[in-house]
Order: sequence, then structure tokens, then C-alpha cells
Amino acid sequence: MKISKNYSKPHVVIIGGATATGKTSLSIKIANDVISSGYKACIINFDSMLFYNELNIGTAKPSTDELQSVPHYLINIGSAKIPINSADFRKKAIKVIEKVYKDTLIVLVGGSAFYIRALIKGMYDNSDSLIPMPESITTSTSNVMNRDNLIDYLKTNDPNTLNFVHANDLYRLNRAYEFHKKTGKMFSEQKVLQEKKFPYNFSKNNSVDWELKIIYLEIEKNQHWKIIKLRTENMISEGLINEVQNLLDSCYDGTEKTLQSIGYKQVVNFLKENKLSEKKELEQLIEQIYIATRRLAKSQKTFFNKIAPKTTMNALDIPNNFLRQERGELFI
Repeated sequence: MKISKNYSKPHVVIIGGATATGKTSLSIKIANDVISSGYKACIINFDSMLFYNELNIGTAKPSTDELQSVPHYLINIGSAKIPINSADFRKKAIKVIEKVYKDTLIVLVGGSAFYIRALIKGMYDNSDSLIPMPESITTSTSNVMNRDNLIDYLKTNDPNTLNFVHANDLYRLNRAYEFHKKTGKMFSEQKVLQEKKFPYNFSKNNSVDWELKIIYLEIEKNQHWKIIKLRTENMISEGLINEVQNLLDSCYDGTEKTLQSIGYKQVVNFLKENKLSEKKELEQLIEQIYIATRRLAKSQKTFFNKIAPKTTMNALDIPNNFLRQERGELFI
């Protein structure tokens, strides 16, 4: 991809991969290298948990220095009380990209697979999926619909969805429920339509006309698990429990969707069980977060392994000179 000071359409580098593979570091390195070469670059986040002001330690949010070193977008853009879904993200990201693209290389970085696919490929149904969810529906989902209720509803209204959504996958059960309540259509039918649009091929049937380069970071499994374990231990030592306690002491009760994410959910349960800081109990908490994070990493790897076309790189062996010069022009 040629780096320019005058783009006719957005030039976008996507850095994806599982959690704890160094995506943030690489995005900042690339953007800084571009800027130091006399061009413009910015970073747009597509990690869904970095949207929220209150969630910091448990999301591995970039430091203040990192955020100030390069223009960043879509980090700290809202309250964890109000979840930002993929349709919301898509609107916000496109607005930023349309504003800056003419003279700026855009680096999209994150691990929220559905969000990046929604941005590049579009939603299952662009007209219906972007309709704001009526408050009565979101209220019923968050406060009333438990797993058994959701399964019973889908058995009656969209049974095929239960063939590909696991009974413990509350997020996707909720999504299928909300989609049917909002549109009257079956989520499973929309999935079939999306499959026809090559959902993992980012070069076909895209809803956007952008120049794309996709970089996928991976780490050998055993090394990756060690990194995840160390990061989990660091989050606890850096104050994740206090961060969650402060939220519970304010206006949160722990049932919020954002506080049911990995790390936060386990700490909420830990605090509600009146656990103290005995070593054994902390070790159990760390193990719970570590196991949940490993599961997340596996699902992220499954998604990004399917994405094409892409450049796959060992996250522990990133070259120092990422950009290259040819005939006096700069490329990535």
C-alpha cells in the first residue's frame, strides 16, 4: 500500500488478532513511523471494551502517553452504562474515516471480530439492522430475558438460530432475540444472506470502497498462554479489583452488559461473594480470568484465521523497519 498525502479513497490498515498479541504496540509503531516520515496517520479502535470511559485496567487500554503520541479515535467515547453495539460503532467509524481519509493513513486496530466485519462487510441487513432499538426491547432483554427465556423465545420464533448459537452464548442469543423483535425477521435467515456475501473475504462484496491491508498477529499457543497469564496477574496487581469496586460503589450493580465482560465479570462475582484478598482466593480469581481470556483468544483466532486476504505475522518477531522505500516513495 502506497502512503500518500492525497488519497482519492480511504487507505486503511487493519491490525487484528487475539487478545494480548501486541496489536496496540504495532498500531502505534506503524502510525509513528508514518508520521515521522512526513505523512499523516491516525488510529481507530475497534476493540468494543475500549469505548468506555470507566473501564481501564481490565481492558488493557493504551496509556495516556500512547494515546497522545498518535491521534486516536473511538476510545473513551461513552459511558459503560450505555453499550455501543456494532451498528453504533460502524456509524461512528465511517464518520471519522470520511472526515480524515484524504490525507491520512488510517490504522484500524482491535480484536472485536464482529465489529470489524460489520464495518467492512456491512450488517446482515443494512436497512433494518441500523434502526435504533426501541427502549422497551432493550429493557426486556437486559432485565427480563435470561438464558432459558431467550431459548424458549427462539425455539418458537427462530429455531434455526439455535443450530449455530451455543446455549451458553448469551450475547448472540440476545442479538438473535433483539433482531427478531426489532425487524420481525429471523436472525438465522439473515446469517444465510450474509454467508452469500463471503463474510470472511474482505476483498469481495464489501459495503465500503477502501484500499485495505490486513495484518494478522499471532503467537504460538504456549507462549501466548503465558503472556495472557502474566497480563491477568498484572491487571490484578495494578488495581482491577479496586476499579470494579469503585464502579459498584457508584451507580453500577454489576449486571450491566459491559461489566459482564471478561475480567470484570469475574471480579464482580469475587466482590459480591465478599471475598477478601487472601492469596488463595486471589489465585482462584486470576485463574478464572485467565481461563475465560484463553477461551476468548481461541474464538478470536478462529475468526481471524478465516479472514482473507491478509498478511500473517509472528507478534513476537515484528521487523523494526515496517515501512519500505521504493523509488523515493513510501509503502507499507
